[in-house]
Amino acid sequence: MPTKRLSKEKKDKILEQIQEEIDFARKHRQNKIDKSWKLNEQMYYGDKRIISTSGVTPRSSVFLPKGQGFVDTLLSKVDTPPAVKFEAGEESDQTRAENANAFLRQDSKPSTGNWAYKDLLAKKQAILYGRTIFEYHAESEDGYKSILSNVDSHNFLIDPSIGGLDIEEAFYMGRGNVFKTKEQIEGGIKSKKYLQREGRDLIMGGGDSEIEDEEKANEANRYAILLTEKERFIHDDNVYKFWEWYTTFEGKRYYVLYNESKGVAIRIEPIEEIFQSGKYPFITWATNPSLEEFWTPSPMDGVRDIFMAQIVSINQMIDNSEQRNNPLKGYDVNAIKNPNLLKWRRNGLIPFTTKSDLNTSVRVFETPEINTPLKVYEVLESISATESGVTPDAKGVSDEDRVGILESNIAQVADRLGLLNKSYSDAYHRLGLLYYEGVKEHMNEKKAIQMLGTGGIEFKEVSKSDIIASDHEYDIVITSSDAEQNSDIREQKGKIAFLQGYRGSPFLNPKKEFELGAEIVNFTPDQVRSLLDVDNFADSKLLEEASRDIKLLIEDKPIKPNRRANIAYMQKLVDYYADNAENMKPAIEARFIGYIGLIRSTVINNTVRTANEVVAKEAKEQQTGRVRKVNPEDVVEGEPVNNPLEVNQ
Repeated sequence: MPTKRLSKEKKDKILEQIQEEIDFARKHRQNKIDKSWKLNEQMYYGDKRIISTSGVTPRSSVFLPKGQGFVDTLLSKVDTPPAVKFEAGEESDQTRAENANAFLRQDSKPSTGNWAYKDLLAKKQAILYGRTIFEYHAESEDGYKSILSNVDSHNFLIDPSIGGLDIEEAFYMGRGNVFKTKEQIEGGIKSKKYLQREGRDLIMGGGDSEIEDEEKANEANRYAILLTEKERFIHDDNVYKFWEWYTTFEGKRYYVLYNESKGVAIRIEPIEEIFQSGKYPFITWATNPSLEEFWTPSPMDGVRDIFMAQIVSINQMIDNSEQRNNPLKGYDVNAIKNPNLLKWRRNGLIPFTTKSDLNTSVRVFETPEINTPLKVYEVLESISATESGVTPDAKGVSDEDRVGILESNIAQVADRLGLLNKSYSDAYHRLGLLYYEGVKEHMNEKKAIQMLGTGGIEFKEVSKSDIIASDHEYDIVITSSDAEQNSDIREQKGKIAFLQGYRGSPFLNPKKEFELGAEIVNFTPDQVRSLLDVDNFADSKLLEEASRDIKLLIEDKPIKPNRRANIAYMQKLVDYYADNAENMKPAIEARFIGYIGLIRSTVINNTVRTANEVVAKEAKEQQTGRVRKVNPEDVVEGEPVNNPLEVNQ
């Protein structure tokens, strides 16, 4: 239903419901922020105020970067994002699945979507807050675009009743701190994407990007620790703050762009008008998922009190050292008139009469040395390593010197962190699903993609029909990340050992044995085929030129016949044409056919010339006595050797 068909009464009811949902979701989460998130931020960013919350307040206040070390070490073990891969359900869709995977790689690489870096930042939030959130959508107003965004946990609210299993079961959710400029709102009004009256009224009231709300107040804790200002905009009057809110009203989901400070929405539409799939655009995962609760504990929650106790222990050691170095003193008031002179100073002099015995006039109250805080620190270090999985091996400071023991420890860390990896693989499955839905809805023009072939990178132009499965939808497979890969190493070693144990066996196919070994160590099928192709080989430079010339043909740019073209060069062009002819424009197809015909004579001449050079070289070697040498082991007893000089000595 278009926005303009909603009655004012219905719009008012939707806005009233939205504000009630925001208030309720905030209240549900606030206790978590106050008693967990803010303390975790203090521990990570190095706020000394956290020492006073321990219940034991030492005089010293030296902060130890335990939180930073924990977060960065854990992050380093899971910093590689899992890869999303589409697998064809039918053999006829195999090429389309390969196109879909290439298209996704192109949309997610650093120069476009930068998914890997966004994943890294999201994981840091997950370690601190226990959950991380993305928003994904595609659009096609100015050509196809794929957009993945991080959502700060402070700025996301959700229906608490759904727990932590499936966000599609939620009645409402949304992200705040969505900012629109005056020019963007005016453009939306002009294009009729935004409600005209509400949009103009909002602009007339002035910007509100820096207005204080609960989210801004909670985020201020971080800015205070980082010694930065919480204000983020220079010209507040031209920037407006919104919630992108999704709510269920009368059994139907709506998208609402809602300005809370003014209580006005400039866009209200059924969600199917925004996303044809009708799905929420959010992807989220938790480090400690729970069926009952969405906002679950974080890894930092599990070690924060331990780190705090360690900080207190070290400060107690420092206090003890200070007390021993500067002990309390007692003095005879008749012998020493000015007690300030008892304080240490360079070349200091203390006057006293000869009638006084200095040994009895001043008494030092010694503070005994203590080692208990250090022992407590070490015990707590062991506990935190055991419970969190961040062991000395994970930190790179292990004393282990035996490879077997070290590999065993790494395997244990991998198993422990594997739970974290598995929990967000489900979220990446949802990301793959939303990405695929976005391609189906918004890819309305052909796009050039890069494919990895036997000779390197190849370019290919595809349309929506070349990506979308024809009959059955793709299976979305999430490949393993770092922690799971460490676990896979053990399995790989076992398989390789098995093949080595049967090497040379008459029961094994040598070619298949090679292919399986290459597959185990992650050679791609194209790389395996290239290694086994001993008949039609070419130097890498010539294959690179073939890829370049294919690109020139696709882009309809001028091209000169390659003078070095041989059979392998021509085969690369023929293979590309055979794989893509049905998707080529007639003009491009004609260029391929014409160019292949044009270089045919060059290929024949180069092949004949190469063959003649080989024959001439062999004849020359025979004339100069440079013939093949024979190993002594190959000489059969009783049979003469024609030339004794041919035998290696």
